[in-house]
Amino acid sequence: ALRFGEAGEATMARRHERGASNVGCALSLLILAAVVVVLVKAVPLIIAVGELTDYTERQAQMASLPRHSDEDIRAAILYKAQQLKLPLGEEQLKVWRDSREVHVTMKYTVPVVVPFYTYQWQVERVFDRPLF
Repeated sequence: ALRFGEAGEATMARRHERGASNVGCALSLLILAAVVVVLVKAVPLIIAVGELTDYTERQAQMASLPRHSDEDIRAAILYKAQQLKLPLGEEQLKVWRDSREVHVTMKYTVPVVVPFYTYQWQVERVFDRPLF
């Protein structure tokens, strides 16, 4: 930036002086580090929830096949949640069927733990698939 002295001459303003810290750079690095920490914690949980969702949908689609009772489907989904280390309990999973469809409802909370904060991610999935 140009500055004008008393005599009107243009001089270059000193933007960086020896020993001066760059607060903007340090702040940017701090924000970047925080984003990386959140991503490292959240991405595996997002992937696990997606896997359980896909698995549950496949189980609901196979409900009309022989040997796929509501209890079999329920047990398979709970086992998969346990493998993925997701906090899905028996009371948070409902599987039932009527004359035309099988219904699967999951409603649970996944804690996303980052330093100084725990976010409670509410997950709710509903599947209604026709019986053949």
